Amino acid sequence: MKRLNSSLPAFLKKYALKEGSLLGQIQAVWPSIVGDYLATQLQPIQFQQGILLCYSPSSALMQEVTYLEGQILTKLKTYPWAREIRALRLTVQAPVPVAQQQQGQERMRDALTERSKSFHLEAKPVRVSLRTEQAMQAAVQVIGDNEAQKRVLRFFRAVEKRRQTLLANDWKACPVCGNLTEPGMRCLQCQKKSL
Repeated sequence: MKRLNSSLPAFLKKYALKEGSLLGQIQAVWPSIVGDYLATQLQPIQFQQGILLCYSPSSALMQEVTYLEGQILTKLKTYPWAREIRALRLTVQAPVPVAQQQQGQERMRDALTERSKSFHLEAKPVRVSLRTEQAMQAAVQVIGDNEAQKRVLRFFRAVEKRRQTLLANDWKACPVCGNLTEPGMRCLQCQKKSL
């Protein structure tokens, strides 16, 4: 069996944690806070907004640790760098190594790039017609606050420009509901209703 202090650097490297970071500092002193046995069973994996998230392979152990939360937090707060920790949360969901996270992000980026190659909106200059502009201005007159009127009018203009851009890029209005759909696609709202 390996000692925790000999496997900690490999763990830090695997999960891309810097030893100078708060989480890295917590992990470095973790065995002295919870004891050697518990340190092998309970691993701090994330610190965010004052909450320290720890991984436990067993829900039974998680139940036991909930009774020790106060003691663990008290011991942690003896370190000046750990005073911002407000709470301890436990999870049985294993942490995902950074390499796997990066692979997932790369796959998502590739999928989005492939999607953008298949369909691209051309940003042609679009003007709102005078009739539409007058209708929008009339619609915002019911709003009492001038600032709110201006914001709503800007929103209406943005929506209308977006609609005009889509129509200029061969999007079609659904004959049933009026929603705009991509070229070659059916209206998703009407598809859902027909199911």
